[in-house]
Amino acid sequence: MAGQPGGSGLPPASPLTIPMPATHLSGSPSMPASFTSPSIDPNLANNHNLYRSGSGAGGSPAMAPSRAPPASDDEQSLLAGAKEMEAAISALLHDPDLTKRQAANDWLNTYCGQPVVWTVVLYLAFPPPGAGVGGAADVRFFALNILLNKMRSDWGQLSPEDAAEIFETLVRQLPAALAPGMDPVVRSRLCIVIGAAAALAGPNTCYELMEAVERQAEYGVAVELLTALAEEALLRARAHPREVMECLQDCCPKVIRLLERALTSSVADSLPPDTIAKSLTCLARWKQAGLTLSELHREHASLHQALLLALQSRHSAVQDAAVGVLSELLLEVDILPGRDEAVKATIQGLVALRGGPHDSTDSPIVPLVAAIGTAEAGLLSGGGDMEMRLLQWLVELTAGGAAGGGSTAAAKGSGAAGGAAAGGRVGGAGEGAGVGGGGGGGGGEEEVRVMDTAAMAAEVWPKVAKVPRKRRAPALQSGELFTAVLQAVLSASTYPRTSLDDIDVDPDDFLRYREGPAADALEACYLELGAVFLDHVSLLLRSAASWQAAEAALFAAGAASSAILDRAGVGKQQGGGGGEGGRGGEEGVTESETNAARVFLSSLFASLPGSAAVIAKDSANIPPAALVATAMHTVAAFAPFCAHHPPALEAGVLYAVAALHIPN
Repeated sequence: MAGQPGGSGLPPASPLTIPMPATHLSGSPSMPASFTSPSIDPNLANNHNLYRSGSGAGGSPAMAPSRAPPASDDEQSLLAGAKEMEAAISALLHDPDLTKRQAANDWLNTYCGQPVVWTVVLYLAFPPPGAGVGGAADVRFFALNILLNKMRSDWGQLSPEDAAEIFETLVRQLPAALAPGMDPVVRSRLCIVIGAAAALAGPNTCYELMEAVERQAEYGVAVELLTALAEEALLRARAHPREVMECLQDCCPKVIRLLERALTSSVADSLPPDTIAKSLTCLARWKQAGLTLSELHREHASLHQALLLALQSRHSAVQDAAVGVLSELLLEVDILPGRDEAVKATIQGLVALRGGPHDSTDSPIVPLVAAIGTAEAGLLSGGGDMEMRLLQWLVELTAGGAAGGGSTAAAKGSGAAGGAAAGGRVGGAGEGAGVGGGGGGGGGEEEVRVMDTAAMAAEVWPKVAKVPRKRRAPALQSGELFTAVLQAVLSASTYPRTSLDDIDVDPDDFLRYREGPAADALEACYLELGAVFLDHVSLLLRSAASWQAAEAALFAAGAASSAILDRAGVGKQQGGGGGEGGRGGEEGVTESETNAARVFLSSLFASLPGSAAVIAKDSANIPPAALVATAMHTVAAFAPFCAHHPPALEAGVLYAVAALHIPN
């Protein structure tokens, strides 16, 4: 290959961080004593037509001269360079001596910055029969990774002739990818390298690769080649982005039809799960070249149905890939005819999973349910039975799968002992509900997934609240839905019985959930429910059987503070109470709503939880620090109200000054 002017070569590559196959082969040569002075002839950098491959007797490719046989000295130097690189790779992978592994890594990093490495690494990855190099699968995988790294970092420094030669050399290795003895990991990496080379070389080379794929009898190899081409062309910056994109847009219908035939015919029954998953990943990449959900449903209905069936797969890779494709299609802009029909078909497929093994808060399909709610709040709000069932599903997910307990149960138990009225003692740290309302403790990774689920579902409700009431189904005209949402959010955002450090929930994740999705959902609930929201929070404060329940009530009030102040006529924003999206996009606040907000605020400051103990510095009965902290945040949030109401100002200041003495 043509070197750079001046012969200085390419800049040294960054340290190699290359994933390896799960199993490594033994018997690799040991590392030479020193790798600091490569013995490769620099003139090899000019031999860019050094070899081509043909078909050997055993079906494996054999290297053959392309234009003229290489000089024997060149061939020997090339073989020597390949052996030295193989020894360095083997030492890096297998040598127990850390010093030798580091020396091998340093040598490879230095050597990979030289132009000669293009020729040597190709020889090592695809050696001719009997060359005595490149026999170990992990060495060939490593060599292909070096080549991929060089392509992504230094491709622009190659001449067009060199780039075309590399691609042609790689494409000639496709028959080897089908050979029975080819390691599957090496084959997969080869496909990625070929796809990268085509995307880098430009549109003409991409068309050449598409022709090679059409001739490719092995479906699995074709899928990997197509996926690699799309990933390199669409997900990475390239020298010919517009031209390559036009090529992919031109070829996209062929690729979609190929995937549809494979996934919807009798062939699909014989495909291994990992091949199906790779097919769905390929679809996810190529849809960016020109496929919307409406087109999928209208022109490729059987493929859409195959995606919905994949949601029921017992194999997580298949299920995850289907969820990813459908979620992305739902969230992308799609103004073509048939969008609503496509969404409804997807909803129907999802609702059919209710009551099955995938109907749980930690199911992989949860992101898809949330994506429909986020993207199609209007359609869900105005829909029929299927849409209502999906909304109910989202309510359950918002609660994080909680079954009983939580602040909701505390609010219902109006006769519970240990009320949190002014001066009353709020329950200690051993009482109350757990994260997600499930009682706290245990759960491990499931708890983390529950918080993720609650966060995804909670993001739906502010969007639903912005749908004008006149566009909603009759069943959603009342406040029943958002009353259930309010209870679900409170349940998921209640502190656990023990401290967050004692359960497998990351405190930062829990707090981010409360400050983000939960707070936004609670504000939407207030804008929808008005006085019903305030009555619920007031009841929860009066009847809380634990400090956790009282804290949840204060948190809810603080989350909706801006909207409550607006309706109370304090610090009112331009444009009327509630602003855009309040009560289904309707503006205007009634006198009764204003009075309800003011009464609530006066009652709140008159009954701050544990205020008597805090003000009296009664260390035996002072509430937990988390409760006092939330109370202070709530007082601060409603400071504009205090400025106009002396009793509230006095109560807030006394509480705040006394709280300074709490040692936390």
